[in-house]
Amino acid sequence: MSMTGQSGVASFRGTPVKVLRRTYIIRIVSGLFLLPACLLTAAATVGGALAKPFEALPVIVTGSIALVTGALLCWLFWRESGLEVRLYADGIELSSRSGSKGLRWTEVTEVWIRAVKVQAGGLIGAGIAAAIEAAKKNKTTGLDESTNLTVRIVGSQGEIKLSSNYKGAVAALEATLGAVNPRLVEEKLRQAQGGGATFGKVTLSSAGVAVGRKTVPLGEIESLLVQNGRLNVKKKGAWLVTTSVQAAKVPNLYVLTEVFGRLTGGLSKTETGLGKGVSSKMWA
Repeated sequence: MSMTGQSGVASFRGTPVKVLRRTYIIRIVSGLFLLPACLLTAAATVGGALAKPFEALPVIVTGSIALVTGALLCWLFWRESGLEVRLYADGIELSSRSGSKGLRWTEVTEVWIRAVKVQAGGLIGAGIAAAIEAAKKNKTTGLDESTNLTVRIVGSQGEIKLSSNYKGAVAALEATLGAVNPRLVEEKLRQAQGGGATFGKVTLSSAGVAVGRKTVPLGEIESLLVQNGRLNVKKKGAWLVTTSVQAAKVPNLYVLTEVFGRLTGGLSKTETGLGKGVSSKMWA
């Protein structure tokens, strides 16, 4: 199969291993807001047109709002229904109404992960939460209505974004990490042993772990853990975390923990599995 898109031309072998389609979340939420606005302004337009004496300006204003909100709602439904992520044995492809773009696994250089708990409050928030809960039928992903997952898969030819608005996003993320991490671990391990491997704001080497300007010698580190949305480095004998950085700002987070474990003989206690961990203790 051949594919043309923003990332140029790529070809993937065979049929997709997995196809991720959009959930109904955005369509439901947009409908909760846009549809009532469209109907109310349409009713106001009809009422104004039948009123006597007739006033053109209010009718034009409400009619324009009704047309804009209706058109926007239709466009959102059209756009959402056309979005699809396809996983192949040798790459990933994002398909939309405007075209497709893809990355081979061998091209991927970074995977950025952000998972945030979103607390919805009030009657409107409760309504949205109920709509999202109804839209997410697959309970095996470990995601729930309070988790917003965003993944950026970056390669030499561009990037593809994956989010919890796709059904099976966590399984797709795990498949991505399984396809690209073994190669990246070996590359980063060689870099760490040869001088230093960079992971955003974190530099890992045989000398230690540096977060910004603060470096903790490798031999003094008790643990390197991902907790509450942060990558924490703790010295031996210390009560508090020595240095930390937001996990979302560390590309290839699981490559980092694996390389750290290799350098220290398994010192890292970080859970590398995703699933429910994405929406619980590992992330904010």
